[in-house]
Amino acid sequence: MSKKRKTYSPTEKAKIVLEVLREESTLNEIATNYGVSPQLIRRWKVEFIENMPAVFDKKKTEIEEIKKEHSVEKADLIYTYLLRNVPITHVNQVWGIDYSVMPPLVKTRF
Repeated sequence: MSKKRKTYSPTEKAKIVLEVLREESTLNEIATNYGVSPQLIRRWKVEFIENMPAVFDKKKTEIEEIKKEHSVEKADLIYTYLLRNVPITHVNQVWGIDYSVMPPLVKTRF
């Protein structure tokens, strides 16, 4: 029977890493208290320290906000000129042209 891996939430990881960074107790003591291997805690600590500048990077958060706004606008967009009153919900849904909105190109003499 295989043993299930324990997954840790980001808040649990942050709590453990902050405790390591406070240096009130050794890494091995913290590892035994939480039941986590010291190597795993070291990896979390390195990852935490590498990603710390992202917390203060305002450009990245602004870009993410713009992407969210754009995705909301894109989701609300309905193409009224194609198949009137039918929202286009997925790719390749419409293969033809709705000629009802196009003006006549050539006048016939008949």
